[in-house]
Amino acid sequence: MQQYFIDQAFNVDDLIDLDEEIIHHLRKVLRKSDGIKIRVVSSDHKLYLAELHKDKAKIIEELDENWLDINNKMSFYIEHDELEKVNTSLVKIKSYIEIEEYNEAIPEITECKYILEHIK
Repeated sequence: MQQYFIDQAFNVDDLIDLDEEIIHHLRKVLRKSDGIKIRVVSSDHKLYLAELHKDKAKIIEELDENWLDINNKMSFYIEHDELEKVNTSLVKIKSYIEIEEYNEAIPEITECKYILEHIK
């Protein structure tokens, strides 16, 4: 699932404009059509799930932020790159599950578990 950074704050159920570069990437490079799910990160650093509609994205839901609290506390004790690996893995897992690509989610869960056990 693609992830894009949007330089504005928004909330669930908002319909936001996507810039021309994002639309070009989705439509021409990836050849995606209306209805696909994408992740968008707002200017206030919140992660959302959105659905593509023409040159806009409908914000569907805010993705779980519990890990951010844990991450902030752990960052005092653990190397940044190790936590970043976990962050990336968790985002991928959530994305795969949301779009029901369970065959992709299972290896990612295994990898995330391995990273967490290494940190432990």
